[in-house]
Amino acid sequence: MFSLLGATTLMLVAGAPWTLPAAAGGTNLKSPENVEVHIIDDTFTLRWDGSDPAGGNVTFSADYQVPRNDTWLKLPGCQSVTSTKCNFSSLKLNVYEKVKLRVRAERGNETSPWHNVDAFAPFEKVENKLPPPENVRIDAVNDIYVLKWDYASENMTFQAQWLHAYFKKIPGNNSGKWKQMPGCENVKTTQCAIPQNTFQKGIYLIRVQASDGNTTSVWSKEKRFDAQLQKSVLVPPTINMKPTNEVSLRVFIGAPEESENKSVNQHYSLIYEVVFWENTSNAERKTLEKRTDFTFPNLKPLTVYCVKARALTENERWNKSSVFSDPVCEKTIPGSTSKTWLIAGICAALLSIPVVTYVLKLFLRCVRYVFFPSSKPPSTIDEYFSEPPLRNLLLFTSEEQTERCFIIENTNIITTVEETEQIGEDHKKYNSQTSQDSGNYSNEDDSNDSKSGEDFPQQEAE
Repeated sequence: MFSLLGATTLMLVAGAPWTLPAAAGGTNLKSPENVEVHIIDDTFTLRWDGSDPAGGNVTFSADYQVPRNDTWLKLPGCQSVTSTKCNFSSLKLNVYEKVKLRVRAERGNETSPWHNVDAFAPFEKVENKLPPPENVRIDAVNDIYVLKWDYASENMTFQAQWLHAYFKKIPGNNSGKWKQMPGCENVKTTQCAIPQNTFQKGIYLIRVQASDGNTTSVWSKEKRFDAQLQKSVLVPPTINMKPTNEVSLRVFIGAPEESENKSVNQHYSLIYEVVFWENTSNAERKTLEKRTDFTFPNLKPLTVYCVKARALTENERWNKSSVFSDPVCEKTIPGSTSKTWLIAGICAALLSIPVVTYVLKLFLRCVRYVFFPSSKPPSTIDEYFSEPPLRNLLLFTSEEQTERCFIIENTNIITTVEETEQIGEDHKKYNSQTSQDSGNYSNEDDSNDSKSGEDFPQQEAE
């Protein structure tokens, strides 16, 4: 229904009446003209102009038709009225659905043709009025409900009402059964807090209205909610993640652990809001997933990534969500490029071992030559600084070499000449068959010569 304060009126003027065959035997009754619908607050009034033919006693009746029913039904409050208006506020109309009306004049068994009003939606036909609040929703937060709605204009005042849903199944006018929502009367914001004890177990309807001074909007669409389900909360899902061979991470979302009388995840069709990011970066990637098994592909190799998720109700009318789960982090495996570089690095290291060994050997040789030189001089230096052997220095005082010569009287005796040159050289033996005197005389004493001469016959005898 509508609530428009003051004398605001919505008039729907019908076009030319549809002429239907007159009743049997003919009639002098004319169809009503200038049919109008007036909507003031929750009051629906149908007005028209009717002729007053001779004889009087004319009454009027109206019918209505809604899209879900093709049958014309009698309009409550508008049957056999004697005036040219009627009130049909008791009719339970959905102001967002189109409705058809028709009205005729009656006198006894005589009736006029119907005058049909084009189908209209009361909400759509309101002009120059405040629009109703939209997207009404209610959330459970701790021990209170928070009622929220959307509205385009600012500096507005709002009020909210509630009704037991079962009243809609009872015929009659329910406009007087709506109750004011505690804490949601004349609020300046697009939300209000409601104590949870306001609603017990059951299903309720909630509506919100905007006003600007004496001008009010129609009531919003009625929001239906189940108090029992609304009080319970969704719990976050569990997450597992593991790397795959394609440098990707596979994510598994599991059912949450049930808490005491709180988890109602099984009552809803859920989707999951997943947040994914690189561990060393603040850039997050968000996605909505209905699957519980999916993959993040084309990632960096050997990089740590983290993920967290929360559960959301897929049906917008519940508008429930859980908190985010604890983050889970995992490191990707090396990709094919990394393996190629790893193999190339190993090969390069193996090939560089001989080179490094050779360079190290040269370095050590250089260090040894500089810091630990050899005590023996090079052979080229020995050629210029050679000295006689130690034995020669002990035996001879003269630098000249000496020769021992012997005079041999018997030419038949083999003369042996020793030449002493240096200690350590072998003695050379010379055999002579000549009897000539060598011409060399010994410089040594005769005693030595005679002694030496005596020695030779002995040696020969031997």
